[in-house]
Amino acid sequence: KPTNPGCMSAANMAMQARVAAEKLEEIDKAEIEIEGHMMADAINEMVNK
Repeated sequence: KPTNPGCMSAANMAMQARVAAEKLEEIDKAEIEIEGHMMADAINEMVNK
C-alpha cells in the first residue's frame, strides 16, 4: 500500500518490483497488485501487461 493514496511513484515502484521478481530463476511471470492508490486499477493493468 502506498503511504500516500496519490503517490506518483507507485507505478515506477510496482514495475521495479515486477522486474526484480522476474529476475529470480524460480519466477517466470510476476503479478503485482497495488492497493489503496487512487489509480490502483490503471497501474495494475499497466504493470501486469
